[in-house]
Amino acid sequence: MSKLIVVLGSAAGVIALAAGLLACLREPGGPDPAPWEALEGRVAALERDTAEKLAAIERRIDGLASQGPSRAPAEQDPAASAAAETSGLEEKLAILAARVEELAGTVKAPASDPLGQGRSYVTSENPDLRREGMKMLRPFAGKDAQTREMVRGLLSDPDPQIRAESIRTLRDAGDREAIARFIDLLADADPKVREEAAAALGDLHAQEAAPALASAAQDPDPNVREQALLSLARLGDLSAAERIRAVGWEGRPDLPLRLGIALRDQGDDRTYREEVDRLLQVANADPDESSRLRAIKLINRYAPKEARRIVPFAPGGEDPQIQGEAAMVVPGPKKLK
Repeated sequence: MSKLIVVLGSAAGVIALAAGLLACLREPGGPDPAPWEALEGRVAALERDTAEKLAAIERRIDGLASQGPSRAPAEQDPAASAAAETSGLEEKLAILAARVEELAGTVKAPASDPLGQGRSYVTSENPDLRREGMKMLRPFAGKDAQTREMVRGLLSDPDPQIRAESIRTLRDAGDREAIARFIDLLADADPKVREEAAAALGDLHAQEAAPALASAAQDPDPNVREQALLSLARLGDLSAAERIRAVGWEGRPDLPLRLGIALRDQGDDRTYREEVDRLLQVANADPDESSRLRAIKLINRYAPKEARRIVPFAPGGEDPQIQGEAAMVVPGPKKLK
């Protein structure tokens, strides 16, 4: 029974400490409380669990007391009964205590030091905290070598969201030291991670990644294939256009023009010119209103300098959506008649 009292007393103390720390997080000017919402739920659940066990133990003790000493068999010894009731409570208490200790350390990090706080968060066992830490470190990755090294470590994080965010952070920081890791991540189990790795290798103009990107162009995921081909085009691989034509556009009407832009930036504007001319033909003469609208939107987004070649009074100009989209790119009257 004494062990039970110690365990329950410790539980009450830890719960009170956790509740106090969580309350601090919600004070005006304190850190963003969102990452601790899951912990707050665990604290509440353990508090309920502790109260239920206390109530059950009280009922058991009352029952034993009403039986009297001569009626309480050995197997119903209060100490043994209490030990059975508290089964698992110590383990839960230890987990909660570790979480509270971690939370206490993060709360102490001053809000005016996002770099230090971010570094603290990304070493947490809590994936929510690690994701929050990634957001805080991102502005510093471009100018702080230690931060980049820490983010590189997160490329092996068990959470695929964190791996993908780490790739984006290092890509935006222009970190060429991460290129070898990005190549390895083209074989990651998560398709979003593979897609981000393919895009980053193109953005960093990683010529050494060309063979791996060529393999990724056969990836089972269409988004990974698209990014691999676009990155190959950015590396100057003129066969990327032919490869895409061979497999089709896979329902992505923007892909041909984006590929053309990538190849144009490498000195070959043939694909770009062909796709712009095709879209202009659709925008100016296609009898289908949805096709015209889609073509105008693509030109507006990816090739706005070509918009002057759109004929304002194209067939179907009476459609309000077409009028509105064309008015954004076509000089002259705001309303087509």
